Amino acid sequence: MMSKISTQGIQLLFMLLLARYISPSDFGTIGVLTIFITISNVLIDSGMSSSLIKEKDITTDDCSSLFTFNISVSILLYCIIYLCSPFIEHYFHIETLARVCKFIAIPIIINAISIVPKTLLVKKLKFNVIFWVQFISMLLSCVITAFFVVAYEWKLDALILYYNLSAIFPSIGYILWMKYIPQFKINKQSIHKLFGFGIFNTLSNIVDTIYENILSIFIGKYLNVAQVGYYSQAKRLEEVPSRSITDLICGTSFPLLCTNNEDTEWYIRKITQIQHVLYSIMIPIMMLIMIYAKDIIRLVLGDNWIQAGPYLILLAFAGIWVIIENTNRTFIKSLGRADIMFWTSIIKRTLGIIIIILALLLSPAYLLYAYIIASIIAALINAYALSKLIPYSLMQQLKLWSQSLVPACVFYIVNIILYNSINSYFVLLPLTGIAIILYIAILPIFGVTDIRLLLRELLLMVKSTKKC
Repeated sequence: MMSKISTQGIQLLFMLLLARYISPSDFGTIGVLTIFITISNVLIDSGMSSSLIKEKDITTDDCSSLFTFNISVSILLYCIIYLCSPFIEHYFHIETLARVCKFIAIPIIINAISIVPKTLLVKKLKFNVIFWVQFISMLLSCVITAFFVVAYEWKLDALILYYNLSAIFPSIGYILWMKYIPQFKINKQSIHKLFGFGIFNTLSNIVDTIYENILSIFIGKYLNVAQVGYYSQAKRLEEVPSRSITDLICGTSFPLLCTNNEDTEWYIRKITQIQHVLYSIMIPIMMLIMIYAKDIIRLVLGDNWIQAGPYLILLAFAGIWVIIENTNRTFIKSLGRADIMFWTSIIKRTLGIIIIILALLLSPAYLLYAYIIASIIAALINAYALSKLIPYSLMQQLKLWSQSLVPACVFYIVNIILYNSINSYFVLLPLTGIAIILYIAILPIFGVTDIRLLLRELLLMVKSTKKC
């Protein structure tokens, strides 16, 4: 856990350091292109890497077919983005966006090279190797980019360089570690086998990607590119704890849940433990971000970024529900029901987009409030879908959520009162620490057993995956 958090933390610190040299508009220019790059990466993978993880017996033909497919699709998508770059620039009315688009899309091809060797590492549960490859790659990318920022005063070009290096170094690392020699050939049976599960996974990921980036598109179109920069940096700050910890816990639990998902009693017990650990840790963290949002922005980004504060508050609150939604999504995925994932994504994101567009018709200022409502609805839909797959009712899940939400709300009220009453951080921060201790102490009252025991159980789960 700490290795994952440290990697994310160092990356965040570097991007925040860049924010002191690079304007919100430059970050916003990159931000409006995120949707095109992310969708391309989803199409390249096509969910087949997840299929490769789920397959008990994989062959050389499976790996070669997946590698050839990834490379072919990545080249095609890069060419499409390259040709469409002038139209993208015209849509957003941002100068130089076409040039940026052509260079920022290069990692699409580079990332495609690393999918197979990285997937093989995940399948072998070599998470420590993945960490060190990512950690070393990140350090090299940061150092090289920092050199050009300091020595040559690069700004927007520095961001382009960083995103390219962040793709090149990990790809080299995964290939060298696995000693993977790519073979350019397609086996129809392998593609059919892997694509069977992957098609639904891909479609659901595409829908999710469009939805997750739609705010950047609307903000860039109807407000200005600087607001996209404020939003993107606030989102980056919010995602460091929410995504890193959530991905770590769910990612390490996923292989184990896949291996024994037919034992319903065991499965429900394990996912309950995962939820207790994740929600009891993450919900109060998100609430602390809400309380200290403006101070966090001022501290790590500077006064020039203070307008990102309201974005961070609203995104942190929405993040609570996104964590719950993504956790249940992992559970549905571990049951092998990619078709359910797809249809729930269609329903969730269609409703979400409708809610966001309705808010936009009133005023762009309501966009994030609509996003919060959509996030709550999405969490409920995923919970309902899970209840239809296993005997784990929606009411049971709501009860479990409340076991973490209720004490967290008490925790929030106490801390917001302290924050508004005390002007000295020398007094406020120790009192916040005491509030955290009290929060942990009252968890058993609400049905959550000792957090230490839950964490210990989770570690045992992770160790058991290494034996599988």
